[in-house]
Amino acid sequence: VTILLHHLGSTCCHQTNPEQKVVPDITPCYLSQLSDILSSVTSNEQQLHCVLVLLNLSMQSLDSVSEDLVDSITALREQVWKILSSNYSEAILKAASKILSHSFEMFYSSEEAQHTMVVELIRGSHHAGCQILQTSVFSHIRSQLDSSPAEERSSWCETDIVETVFGAATAESCTLVGNVVSLGNEEFKALVSHMPQRSPCISLLGSIQSYLFRYSLSHLGDKDTVTELFNYVKFSLQQCKKVYETVLSVCAGLDELETVHVETRLQMLERLIKSSVLGLILPPMLCLLCERKLHTLNFSQTLLQMFSDVSVIACKAATAIHEKMKLLSSDSIIIEDGVERPDQFQEYLSSLSVPAPWAAGRTVETIHPVRDNYKFKDTVTIPGARSLFLRFDPRCATQYDYDKVVIYAGASTSSRKVAEYGGNTYGFGSRSVLGTGWPTDQVKVEGDTVTFSFEMRSGREHNTPDRAIWGFACSVRAQESAEEDMLGMAVLADTALGLSTLSCHALRVLYEGPAPSEEEVLCRDLMQSKLLQRCVWKEANVSSVIRDTGVTAESIDKLRIVCGKPGPVFRPSLKFVVYTMYILVYSVQCAVYTTTLHTQACIRICDNLLRLSNVILRLTYLAFDCGMISKALSKSL
Repeated sequence: VTILLHHLGSTCCHQTNPEQKVVPDITPCYLSQLSDILSSVTSNEQQLHCVLVLLNLSMQSLDSVSEDLVDSITALREQVWKILSSNYSEAILKAASKILSHSFEMFYSSEEAQHTMVVELIRGSHHAGCQILQTSVFSHIRSQLDSSPAEERSSWCETDIVETVFGAATAESCTLVGNVVSLGNEEFKALVSHMPQRSPCISLLGSIQSYLFRYSLSHLGDKDTVTELFNYVKFSLQQCKKVYETVLSVCAGLDELETVHVETRLQMLERLIKSSVLGLILPPMLCLLCERKLHTLNFSQTLLQMFSDVSVIACKAATAIHEKMKLLSSDSIIIEDGVERPDQFQEYLSSLSVPAPWAAGRTVETIHPVRDNYKFKDTVTIPGARSLFLRFDPRCATQYDYDKVVIYAGASTSSRKVAEYGGNTYGFGSRSVLGTGWPTDQVKVEGDTVTFSFEMRSGREHNTPDRAIWGFACSVRAQESAEEDMLGMAVLADTALGLSTLSCHALRVLYEGPAPSEEEVLCRDLMQSKLLQRCVWKEANVSSVIRDTGVTAESIDKLRIVCGKPGPVFRPSLKFVVYTMYILVYSVQCAVYTTTLHTQACIRICDNLLRLSNVILRLTYLAFDCGMISKALSKSL
């Protein structure tokens, strides 16, 4: 009773002064009393709710858990878990879940305990209490990941926990997409009424992925970090492939439904896909992988195969839905030799245009009001637009109908004239308008360019108000016909195009090599210098540093043939200064003598050694060339 009265007083003080928290000293005796009261009020929900609120307030006041409080907190954690596992009301379950989520680090002090807790919540998410606790705890972890700077690697980015969360998110996505054919009409309508919506598991995965990407981009110089990123991307694409396979099976299952319901479910399928990992996890990943600094040889060797596989199945999913929608449209079936077939179904993805959301449009207008002898000309071009749509301001007006604006479908006034507008309806000047008057609907102009030409030919009369010579204003926008008229799903088409683009990037790196570094770009002109090509290198006396190592030049040549790593070719004069063979001899001897592996393992080691030695030799030759240029320049100066 004393504890509850103290809680009541603390609540009153908090209402009076929200910045002040009045809580008792948290001691083992205090927690033991709370535990006893909690055990005795489990049959009365009102009293239980009050004790849970007090426990939540008390735990939030703790800054750290001392050794004398560990046993008491463990006992309280077990009691709260017991409440969550029972059939209490939703209010009780939410109050109990807040205790564990708000004081998550207190109840689960070690990283291993926190990871185990998350895994248990994922596996036991079928229970109502676990679902509420999962939402609360995952939201707490997300807020921590989103607010913390990506300076140090978070424990939530460990491979085991990431794969567990991603596996659960993939299973949720497959179930969600599969509901298109498994649920009845009423259940399906209830499901899609609140879609798209993130599940707690997918939301947590999104925060983990965001933190991992931020950390990786800030540590691109660390090979282990980049390798870990590529491994995550590879695993993610494997999981996304499973969801794409579910989409294909759903398309096949739609054949068993009535035609009336197929169209509705196809329209709702896009909402469900946007709520899955295909809509919430895959697009940000594809955007990150477009970073040119990531396009290395390791990038291509690790991810090219997965890019190709997932790109193929993504294209299949997009074209399968496209085929379904074309079959449902009335004008998409043609008859040829008595057989119905979809019209122009092939090459669906190749006909898609890349969306251009940045081409939002532009406003063209004169000064307001226009003055005597005023002339205006402007041309608007929106690249990639099939047609432009013009909407005029309702205030458009000129004094006479020959004070007009002329619209041309092209880049100059010599192009085809589309329309012309002028005059006013206010009873001033000509008291009429040109033609049918200023348009109230959109005016369509074919092509991606339109030109406006306006001239104020009349002089302003003394009784003409400003509103009668306001001029004109027109907004020009492009209609993305590829998106609006496309039969299919934009989200699937976009991801398919993105995966295809990344496949091309990976192939380009394998064919052309990675992008040149800044140093290579700076030295590109240096390597083409005529002065360097005329240099004759003097022979150096290196007999004092050369010793017999037991590895001959013939063995190095044979090793190059076995490994398929020919040496770089340079000017003969450099061979007397840089003794290539001795560099390789000492390197190979160290590799072979310190390795006790079998022959194939030694060959793999020597293969990498020869590849690295070629790089070292090129850099060494480059250093000598730079030294000779510096010497020649100093002499000339």
